[in-house]
Formats: sequence, structure tokens, C-alpha cells
Amino acid sequence: MEFTSGQSATPDMKLEADHLAYDFQRTALSEGQLQLFERQAQQKVQDLFDYLSLLTDDSLDQELREYAHEQVLELFHDHTAKVPGLAIATFSAENLPNYLNLLQQNSRKEHIKITWEVISLRQNQSFTPENLIYTGQIQANVRVEIRDKNHQPQMEEIEVLIDINLSFKTKSFGKDQLRVWEVFLGEIH
Repeated sequence: MEFTSGQSATPDMKLEADHLAYDFQRTALSEGQLQLFERQAQQKVQDLFDYLSLLTDDSLDQELREYAHEQVLELFHDHTAKVPGLAIATFSAENLPNYLNLLQQNSRKEHIKITWEVISLRQNQSFTPENLIYTGQIQANVRVEIRDKNHQPQMEEIEVLIDINLSFKTKSFGKDQLRVWEVFLGEIH
């Protein structure tokens, strides 16, 4: 439906908007809603690996790489999440900030570029409720290509389990604050 200048919302549109706001604020979710959030979680996993590829691409502007770093952190509920599942070659760190810093430092110093390609994603464990938090897991098979400064490729395939949290959060919408459901990544095994 399109609005033109001067056109106002009908009462039916107001009811739809109110219903939508109510749906996002419900403390219990239907099976259909959970399936939508599971698809959103899979997209966030894909985003994670896309941002990691940007983060280690030395040919990109530093500002874009910093943006990718920030976006990776935003995907996680806890910015200090443990990520041992992301260990590749000589890149391993206990938690997310250390891992991201290690990737960035090595890509700058050694001109190493790492490309992450998600081969497959599947819901390993569907969301289960626990005190206004739903938890689940996604299994990702990822092909990783590491290119050093001599452009010598090293290929590796990894399988990771990523904890997913769906939690009730307070978000600002203009002047209004609403409690809504939001998907976050957790630890990576």
C-alpha cells in the first residue's frame, strides 16, 4: 500500500500496526514466530562470516574494516563470547574481541586475507524457552581460504556450532520504548 502526500492512515491500518507491535512484545512466541526468528538467526550467522571476510581484506578502506568489526560485535549478545570454534590455521583466541583483534593485526602486518564461505547452515537445536530467553544452536559448515602476502592459498573447512539467543530487549522507536524479541549469536564451538 502506498501513501501519497496528505493521505492519512485508516483505522484498519492503525489496528494492523497495533497488532504488529503487540506481536513483537508478546512474552510467549508461536511456532510460526519461532521459525521466523530461526531464519533470522541463520541470516545473522551468514552476516558474521561476511563481516569476518571484510575485516581481513587489506585491500579495503580501514573505515569499512572498522565498521565490519563493530557489526560483528553487534551480532553477539555478549561481546566477550567464547569463540574456540573459529580457530583456523594459527588464528585462535579465547574470546571474540581478542579473536577480532588478532585477525585485524595479522591481516595488516602479514597482508593475510581470509575469505569465509558458508557451505551449509542448519538448525541444530530449535529454540527452547527459558525465562524470557529462547536458546538454540545452528551448525555451519564453512570453507575458509587464507591467502598470505605471496597470494598462496590455504583452504580449510570447519564445522562450527553457534549458540543462538532470542531474548526480550528494550528498544527505542522514536520517542517510544518497547520490549521486543531480538536474535543474538552466542558462543561458537
